[in-house]
Amino acid sequence: MTHQERFLIALERRPVDRLASWLGIRATAALPQLLSHFQVAGMAGLKQAIDDDVWPMELPYHSAYSDAICMAFDFAKHGHIHNEEGTR
Repeated sequence: MTHQERFLIALERRPVDRLASWLGIRATAALPQLLSHFQVAGMAGLKQAIDDDVWPMELPYHSAYSDAICMAFDFAKHGHIHNEEGTR
C-alpha cells in the first residue's frame, strides 16, 4: 500500500495495512534530538526514516497576524505570530 493509498483509505475509515502516520512536528526544539536519534540531516530524512505518510502543503498566505494559513484565526496572541509558535 502506498502512502497516498493508506492516507485516503484511512480517511474513509476502511482497514489499512498499518496505521497512517504524520510527524506534524510543532515543537521545533525537539528537532535536533530527533535528527540525531534517527541519524538524519533534515526534516525530509526524518520523515523518510519514520515512514511518514503525510507531507503538508503550505498555501501562500499573509495577514497582519501571521504568514501561515493554519494560524489565520489565532486570537490568543497579539501581533505577528511565527509559524513555529502556532497550535493546530
